[in-house]
Amino acid sequence: MLRKKSITYASLSLLWLVNPVITVGCDQNYGPAFGEAEMLDLMTDINGKEWTFEDNNRSYIISFNLNQQSAEEMASILRIMGSAHACGTRSFVASASACIETTELPMEGTVSITDAVTDEVIVDELSIQGEMMVFGDELNNASVSLNAETADFWLDLSGGSFVLSDAEWE
Repeated sequence: MLRKKSITYASLSLLWLVNPVITVGCDQNYGPAFGEAEMLDLMTDINGKEWTFEDNNRSYIISFNLNQQSAEEMASILRIMGSAHACGTRSFVASASACIETTELPMEGTVSITDAVTDEVIVDELSIQGEMMVFGDELNNASVSLNAETADFWLDLSGGSFVLSDAEWE
């Protein structure tokens, strides 16, 4: 009987030492392998390019001038909209480890659009807002959504840099 108890205790002790769920816990948050600075670097890369976009057999040059949205502006938006942080949303705050981690970088700025052939200015410094959203703990699955009352732009991270996936304006 004593031998059976010793084997049971030894087995449970070994399980406790080997199983990371028991020793570390389910709520251990290792966190993303990137921070705000890396996301701001990606935003700077968006600012540093002239994006070519084809629409209805016409070619356009789109340029963005983006900045990180200030805390005061975000607080104002959250007061209006309310805040519902569920399942893995972070704005540089740790979140639940049982869900897919998302990281958001609110942005604001302007967009300008010119006709690539005639150099005609189509949109001149239109104010836009949006966010860069990263899914997971690595900075390799990100998207940017930028919006204005009369325009929308979407960029996706591909191979370490963004591509302009879609654009609409009036």
